[in-house]
Amino acid sequence: MNPFQTLRRPLAALFTASALISAIPTAHAAPVVYVDVRVGADEQVSFSPDPVAVKKPHTLIVFRLKTAGWAFADEGAIEVSEPGTQFPAASWTEQADRASLLDLMSESGQFKYSVTLVHKKTGRRLVIDPVIKNGADD
Repeated sequence: MNPFQTLRRPLAALFTASALISAIPTAHAAPVVYVDVRVGADEQVSFSPDPVAVKKPHTLIVFRLKTAGWAFADEGAIEVSEPGTQFPAASWTEQADRASLLDLMSESGQFKYSVTLVHKKTGRRLVIDPVIKNGADD
């Protein structure tokens, strides 16, 4: 038996299991709040919405960078100043224009956070400090 035949069965089983898992419907998808981030010509950064209003537990906050030439920092793109128990994990940068953060939203309050952007050509960094409001009303 050649090595390909030896690997073929485990690989086939892996792909079959993966297909089955992806076909299982998600009964309770986590709520998502999208935040659009833009950098103006004067390097003023704007967020929409601002502040970020989180109203449901276990909300994924997805930051979407809408300005070409800029990227979220590879690590620490979104950092909550005092995360306490509300933000149990560090943010993660999914791609240059998308970073995410999990908010447990088990307590109401305002949480200051920083967003770090990097200019793709120069490497210059911008750090901005907006607010997340847990349990916020419109």
